[in-house]
Amino acid sequence: MVQLKVFSDSTKSDAYYIDLYEESPIKLNFSIEDITNAEAKSVFSRTFRVPATGNNNLFFKFAFMIDDVDFDVTVKKPAEIYVNGAIFRQGHIRLQKIYNNKSQHRYDYEIIFLGETRDFAS
Repeated sequence: MVQLKVFSDSTKSDAYYIDLYEESPIKLNFSIEDITNAEAKSVFSRTFRVPATGNNNLFFKFAFMIDDVDFDVTVKKPAEIYVNGAIFRQGHIRLQKIYNNKSQHRYDYEIIFLGETRDFAS
């Protein structure tokens, strides 16, 4: 099972588990610098959508309600990806877009995961 844990700020005092779509997994891209050493130097995801559930709305502060937005879309939020309960990657998420699916009467948040990268000296 894949889980996305996000934090409201860099102190990581407030943690939220983002509700994910089962049919839409987080697809990660790995950048490898040296072919003889397959350790990933940077990780990022394609954009993916998450539903605007009550839980997700608390974290994103109902960003789809354009008349009263408290969520700053210009700021990356700390995040961790867990696979079967074990931490897999650390990084940040950024809200990219908000979709209004009128036919299904729901909103989706489109986000991207940006893994922590190594410094340029390594």
